[in-house]
Amino acid sequence: LGAISLHLPMILAKSRHENKDFYEVLNYYLELIRNLHKRTYAFLGEKKASTNPLGFTQGGFYGGTLNPEDKIKSILPPMTMSFGITALNELQVLYNGKSLVEDGNFALEVMQYINDECAKYKEEHHLAVATYGTPAESLCKTQVNQFRKMFGVVPGVSDKDYFMNSFHCDVNLEINPFQKQ
Repeated sequence: LGAISLHLPMILAKSRHENKDFYEVLNYYLELIRNLHKRTYAFLGEKKASTNPLGFTQGGFYGGTLNPEDKIKSILPPMTMSFGITALNELQVLYNGKSLVEDGNFALEVMQYINDECAKYKEEHHLAVATYGTPAESLCKTQVNQFRKMFGVVPGVSDKDYFMNSFHCDVNLEINPFQKQ
């Protein structure tokens, strides 16, 4: 049902700029995503199966054997709504000046927090919710430009033309393939 990606370095920088706790600001964005997902779910649930006959009437999706005039809400529950993450490496660098390879503890703490919040949401609404490592090639360029506009060029964070995809470490690090994994 879609992925909405968090701009993690922006959230940390914003929390510092506003003298707020990082998790307070993160919660604001998690709730925003949660509400957007609920709205999308309600909107899509009202669509008729005829909008995608292959998927919704001819079995392309699990449960997709509805009549063309049926609404698709009944087959949405197993479809995933994702909380995407980008620039996890830049989040860690902004936090303490160290890459994911050098430290990574804060990044892991944040990922655990997001995973726990997704689990609560999933339990509360009985929907398929997941954390998603966003493969965001064009979004990563957009996000670094947004960050620079608000917070300028920060060495190791916004001094490149892009942020790293999802949970990837910096491609310029001198490490071996096993360390990258």
